[in-house]
Amino acid sequence: MDHPYEGDSDEGNSPGTVYPDLDFVPSYPWSWQQNGEGSSATAGHAHDNVSSLVYYEGQGINAHQMSQYDDELSEDLDESQNDELGLSNEANNRSHPAVDPDYHTSDESVASQDELSETNSEDLSSQSVPDSALQGRGTRGAKRGRPRGQRGMCRGRGGRKGIKTGPRRPVDPGPEFRMLQSQANDAFITKEYSKAEELVHRALLVNNEIFSAYSLLSEIYLAQGHQDKSMRMLFVGANTRPGDGKLWTHIASLILDRAGAKRSEYINQVIYCYNRVIERDPRNIEVAYLRANLHLEQKHYGRAAAEYERMLKVLPNDTSILRHLAEVCIKMKEASRARARYKECIAYHMRLGNPLGGSLTWSDANIYVELFGYDGAYKEGIFELKSISRWLLGRGAETFWNEVQEDDREWDSDPRLRWGSSISTHGINIAAYGKGLPLELRIKLGIYRIRADRNQLSEAMRHFSWLHPDEDGLGATLFDYPDLFREAADALKQEGFAKEALKFLEPLQQVEGHADTSFYLLLGSCYHEAGLLDEAEECYRTAIESDEGNVEARVQLAIICEKHGKQEQAFTYLNQFITISRQDAENQSRIQQGVSPKPGKPRNSLPILLSETGPPVAKSYSTQSTSDCAEKDKVEHDRSENIKMLYAKMQALHEQMCAGAAVATGQWMEAASTLIEDFRSCRALYPLDRYMRFFGYTSKARNKSSQSSAGAAMAEMKALAGRLQASIDKEGSLNALDSPIPTDYRGIPFDSWLDIFLEYALKSSSHSKPEIAYDIITAAADASVFYHSRDAMFLIHVCWFTCAVRYGDDQTLCSIARWFIREFQFTADAYRLYAALNRICKAPTTWYNSGASQKYLLRQVKAMDYPLVGEDCQRSIYDEKAGNSTKDEYGNPISAEELDAGLLMLYGHNLYAGTSYAYALNYFYRAYALDPSNPMVNLSLALSYIQHALKRQAENRHFIITQGLSFLYAYYDQRQLSCVAQEKQEAEFNLGRAFHMLNLLHLAVPYYQRCLAYSADILSDNSEDFGKEAAVALQELYASTGDLEAAQRVTEEHLVI
Repeated sequence: MDHPYEGDSDEGNSPGTVYPDLDFVPSYPWSWQQNGEGSSATAGHAHDNVSSLVYYEGQGINAHQMSQYDDELSEDLDESQNDELGLSNEANNRSHPAVDPDYHTSDESVASQDELSETNSEDLSSQSVPDSALQGRGTRGAKRGRPRGQRGMCRGRGGRKGIKTGPRRPVDPGPEFRMLQSQANDAFITKEYSKAEELVHRALLVNNEIFSAYSLLSEIYLAQGHQDKSMRMLFVGANTRPGDGKLWTHIASLILDRAGAKRSEYINQVIYCYNRVIERDPRNIEVAYLRANLHLEQKHYGRAAAEYERMLKVLPNDTSILRHLAEVCIKMKEASRARARYKECIAYHMRLGNPLGGSLTWSDANIYVELFGYDGAYKEGIFELKSISRWLLGRGAETFWNEVQEDDREWDSDPRLRWGSSISTHGINIAAYGKGLPLELRIKLGIYRIRADRNQLSEAMRHFSWLHPDEDGLGATLFDYPDLFREAADALKQEGFAKEALKFLEPLQQVEGHADTSFYLLLGSCYHEAGLLDEAEECYRTAIESDEGNVEARVQLAIICEKHGKQEQAFTYLNQFITISRQDAENQSRIQQGVSPKPGKPRNSLPILLSETGPPVAKSYSTQSTSDCAEKDKVEHDRSENIKMLYAKMQALHEQMCAGAAVATGQWMEAASTLIEDFRSCRALYPLDRYMRFFGYTSKARNKSSQSSAGAAMAEMKALAGRLQASIDKEGSLNALDSPIPTDYRGIPFDSWLDIFLEYALKSSSHSKPEIAYDIITAAADASVFYHSRDAMFLIHVCWFTCAVRYGDDQTLCSIARWFIREFQFTADAYRLYAALNRICKAPTTWYNSGASQKYLLRQVKAMDYPLVGEDCQRSIYDEKAGNSTKDEYGNPISAEELDAGLLMLYGHNLYAGTSYAYALNYFYRAYALDPSNPMVNLSLALSYIQHALKRQAENRHFIITQGLSFLYAYYDQRQLSCVAQEKQEAEFNLGRAFHMLNLLHLAVPYYQRCLAYSADILSDNSEDFGKEAAVALQELYASTGDLEAAQRVTEEHLVI
């Protein structure tokens, strides 16, 4: 389908493309079902016959321009918006036959009900066409009752004649409605809101298709203080005029204006309003901007980026859109995505020429070059910077400069000084060289030089010298470009050139607003590395004065004091560091528990580990009395002993429970329930953020899990404390901060706890509701001690899909199967497991071939293809590919190294189950190229061809059937080479079933008979025997042809127990 912003682009996919578009048919709140062949909107809904609006002031009636619904709806109505409106994609999938998400609607689309409802007998008679006018026209489809539509008429199925499109006549709301509406207006003006509300409701009972009634009701609710009801009425009323883009835009504005503090709750409804506008007018850039801004507000950066990219299809070289896209891509850490778009835009403008008269400016060049820095592509960024700058200065023809990449002599103040003899200097305009390059780009050029190669410091300093750091007068560059000074200093410091960085940092102290805490920390660090310890100490003290809670400055001051021999002062700074760190950890813990942090100075609730005069001194600051602590310890001890006793009882009953003893099973389940309840009550095992790792049960250990961001400072502080303690020859260390991570809870190992959870869930699944077993498994998965264990999560998900198979829960089964694909991506067994689980599930294929499953598997296919194709193809599939979810031991994502026929077959069968046989052939053929001798691949190809030939849309179906039979016979020959009787029997049955389906009964009978003959050779174990299926097929075949004796004989021999 053409995207809403593709306009007249001819880049649409054809059925032969490898990646057809994924289109789904969204449902809407005003219709019970989607319009399709032979369907119509349910009577009584507001949009069926609405064609006009009546303002609630009663001033007039305006005709509304209605256009035919787009056959191809926008994909922007995502699942989150459907959920907000009470819609469900899965419910939509269930209410329709399974269709290929890649399916493209044909030109013979169904006429919209809005068009059909406006036609009267006069219109039909005036538009009648004599039979002679049809002579000479094509007859394709005529024999099937589908005459070709006439020019200027609706092209629905069946070729209805005389149906006009365009404006419809205003609908008369009726005298009773107008009277009630007028009375409601009067009551509203006199502030009789209850009476006005009642009158509006009565008016809606008379005619619920007039927007003005909903608008008035919204105003009434707003005046009564019912804000939610007010906005809901606006939203419902807009559905009476689904094609009025201005109304939807107005409703969206009203919702945002009235939302106030609840703005985030209504953003999805506003986005839905904008979706309706863009459905009718895909080229409405203004509304697209508004929708993109809302996606940004929700931090849905991927949707915002996709929005801007669709806008670029309408305005391909609009630099304002490109700037927004660059900003979003930077937040998504996908700068290369914006670079590709910018590169296309720049190439377009270069082809047009006129560098100064176009919309491409130096600001765009700066943004474009900045994107290379985010990806670390400094050399490429240098090349592009010089190339586009040269073009903007009118020297685009001087391509010989592309050969000079070792330095930037082209941009010297007097470029002739370093030019070689091979470059002519006759008649050059010096202003178009060094002096013409904007200072922002020059500094960026210097930064890229030093980051690409540290040995090019001199070349970078040539560029940085244009800042004139030695000048400090009123007209100095410092006061115009302080940010460039900071950027140059940051780059030099990062590459280890602290002394050079000081040249650009020291002048910044004169600029108001730039000498903040981070500045003094950077300046102090440069002084420290340059050996100027006194200046560094002064900078760190200034940083502490501006930020009393800064710990980094205290650590550095402690290090400086150590170098100066001031040990007591160093201990002071270290103790301050520990106190502040504890206060921060305590406040963070309180925030996680929903308690506001403590105000004021830090409270020493934990022991001070470092004494200012010697070794650590342990102090207690507990607010509880000694008796209370003792009582609490006793309760915990008794609880632990009780848990251990129950665990011992469970171990004694385990063997009897496995043997099926009902009494032992009940007792075991009761004890396990108590243990699980106690385990789930431990807050240390269930932090508010499950991504926090488990370090222990104490508050100190829990705080440790949230202190990873200060890990470097803590490590440096420990090392310093160790040196200080050793220097005064005292015992003691910081080992109090480090305690071994527990491996048990109440004396029971975590592995045993996991076994209890999973066994309890499995036992519950055999006799209880799914919610109980799922709740236990979810509790195990949420425990931090299991969540961060790969082996534990593997066992949990195995138990999860086992319970789902028992319940026949295909939705949960597909969800859990996806976890294995994510964790073991590009592994053949993961895809086989997905197929096997859906095969053994005793449920329909609703979720197996749902739209969500098809899209997920297609993204996996694209992720597999991405590293194996060329750069051009990578760019085309980048947006829709799945991420590489599996990582190696170093945390790097693992990419596919080769194609996986199992994944291709899995997605092909997914499409096949949705009756999208033509699209399934694409992926079956790709699998066939990888493994042409695989019987399953040949069988899948054969059935896809045959099933597609039986569809009404198939052309030349006999040739298609012949193609299918060729693969079917190849499958048969491969199976006959097997030594397993069951595989040979399978081939006989499948060929018989294929001929039976084609109604070639005389060819099907011999295969069924040979299938029955193989039944005697198949062992009576769990092997699958197709004999019963073949007997039933033969029975039906004989009976349908009138040979009842043969049908009875087959029944008596093979079907009687």
